[in-house]
Parts: sequence; C-alpha cells; structure tokens
Amino acid sequence: MKILLIAPKYTLSSKVTYNYLIPMGLAYISAVLKKANYDVSCLNLNHHNGLTNEIVKTELDKKKYDIVATGHVAVGYSMIESILKTAREHPSNPKTILGGAIITSEPRLMFESLKPDFGVLGEGEVTILELLKSIEKKKNFNKVNGIMYRNNVGEIITTPPREPIKNIDKIPFPDYEGFEFEEKLNNTPTNVDNFGTFNDYPRIYQILASRGCPFHCTFCYHTLGEEYRARSIGNVIKEIEFAIEKYRINSIALLDDLFSYRKERIYEFCEQIKRISKKTNQKIIWSCQLSVSNVDRNLLKTMKASGCEIINYGFESYSEEVLKSMKKPITPKQIDMVFKMTLEEKINVQANFIFGDIAETTQTAKETLDYWKENCKEQVNLSW
Repeated sequence: MKILLIAPKYTLSSKVTYNYLIPMGLAYISAVLKKANYDVSCLNLNHHNGLTNEIVKTELDKKKYDIVATGHVAVGYSMIESILKTAREHPSNPKTILGGAIITSEPRLMFESLKPDFGVLGEGEVTILELLKSIEKKKNFNKVNGIMYRNNVGEIITTPPREPIKNIDKIPFPDYEGFEFEEKLNNTPTNVDNFGTFNDYPRIYQILASRGCPFHCTFCYHTLGEEYRARSIGNVIKEIEFAIEKYRINSIALLDDLFSYRKERIYEFCEQIKRISKKTNQKIIWSCQLSVSNVDRNLLKTMKASGCEIINYGFESYSEEVLKSMKKPITPKQIDMVFKMTLEEKINVQANFIFGDIAETTQTAKETLDYWKENCKEQVNLSW
C-alpha cells in the first residue's frame, strides 16, 4: 500500500509559510507507519505556493496512492475540506482517512460534513495500523476500535473508543523529517507567532512529554484523552539529544497541555537539560505550559537556571466566580502571585484569558479586563 500523509496549511494563504506548528500528530503516525514498513510519502502544504487543491492534485497525478490521510484542529476546516474533496474526485480513487482534533471533538458532524472514508478518533498510533490491515483485507472494520466508517448500506458506524496508550515511551519519536523539518528550521522567523524566541536564528523543536491532562476544565477538550500519562524524563531527554544531533536545535517547546503537575518531574527535567547544555557547550532554552496551582519561587529559580525563558499559563479569568464555573482549580490570588513571581525571576509569561463562560457577566469580564490592562507588559493577541 502506498500512503500519502498531507499536512494542511496553517494559514489561509496560497504562499509558502514557515510560521506554523509542525503537524505533530501526523508526524507520529508517519513514524509508526514507517516502523511497520509501509510505503509512506509526506506532503507539507505549508512549504508550497498555490491553492490546496492544486498542490494535492499535482501530487496525486505523480503517483498512485492507495491511502490519503490528513488531520488538523478545528480551525483547519476549509483546508481539510479541500484536501479530502480533491482526493475523493481524483481518478486514482484513494481511500481517505481523517484524524486529529477536528474529527475527534465532533465526530459525527465532521464525518458527515467532510466525508472521509474513515475517521480515526483519539490517539491514532495503534488504530492506524489495525485500520490499514482491515482496508487491505476489505473486512473487519467493526473490530477496529476508535474509528468511524460507512457500512455497505451507507450507515455511519462508530466503533467503541480505543483505550489510551498506557506506556507512551514505546511510541517512536515523531517523523518530522518526512515533513521537511530542516527546511522549516532554516527559515523560521525570529518573530515566530507560536513561541517567543530569544535566538537570532531560532531552531525550535516541538515535543510532547505527556498526554492528557489531570484537570477537567469545562472549556477544554482533551483530544488525546482525559487520562494523564507522562513519558519518562529519560525518554524525553533521549528525543531532545536526538534532535540536537540531527537538527542542531537550540530551543525546546514543550507543547503538553500541562508539562507536569509533579514538581519532582520538572526538577529532574531541569537537571537533565543543564547536563545537555554543558555537554554540547550551548545553552538550550525552553518553554512550557504550567498551572499556577503548583508553582513556587524555588521551582521558578531552578527552571530559569536550566534555560526556561517562557511559561505559558492558563489564567482564563480573574473572576473567582467564573473560575469556579469553569471548574478551574485556581484562584485570582494565585494568578496574581505566580504571575508577578515569574516575572521577578526573569521568566517571560504568556498568559491566556477566555471570555464567554456561562457565568460571565459585564462585571466579571471587567474584573479580568481591568487586571489585564493593569498588568499587561508587552503584546496582546485576540482571537476567536
């Protein structure tokens, strides 16, 4: 079977762009498929000029693919629609597979709207291998957990959810090379939107050190499941050392929803990053996302000394009423204390606020906006 994995554009543009998040989910899928000896090609639309349908058609004209697979978050609807429609209408008639948050969060709506042949819900590393075997045999789709498909009479079938992968250390490192990661690194702008950067020539490596989140905030959707599973620090460090050697990276972006809620784990990571910096004779800077509920000054000092330059906090609101409604296990007092403490330790803060919770009123929004106005130090970004 010949498989084409397509990374959608992350901006509504027909121009080449390097200011985007590497498609980590697809890179993991590529890694497990290549490990299983499948014939895999990758197409990163971000690195091509032209319209999505034109680029995809050109690639499908070159080679007869049996499978076209893609995925994205919900904001990528129009790009995904174009990819799947182009594949569906191409004379080569490949089977299409859609995964990622865009379908996992709203399975039936997205399946009916985007019309893939198969949907992969949740973690896909085990599911994709079982699904491909069933496609090859043209049977037993109902025995593959965590998918959607249409049966012989056109009914949409959703199989039972797949159990989360318990030992995520066993998953191979993501195949960034397949998606032209070197080209992205060589062209990454210093004002990259997704991460603050402190290098004139940033070479940023995205990494997941855990999956899931132990909290259950009402506004959040856990694409990779609600069970928090952490990789061993040794496994994370092994990937970082691989990335330094292969890609000469100088920055680490930990993209976990929550890097850790155990301080011991963060201390261990800091110790290992300092060891790597000493060994390579270059300071590796890094960023992560944390909750204010488990941060103290000693932890911040240790993180700063190991190269942490940015912490992303989900403040969400400065109204105690709204935080309770969100089931966010923090308080305005904690927000203020940790925010100021982090800046005092010379670590930059990326803080997020969300407006529109069911408990939101003009007054609660004003509480948050007043705090924002009083404390905002630099740039502000607003989005839907």
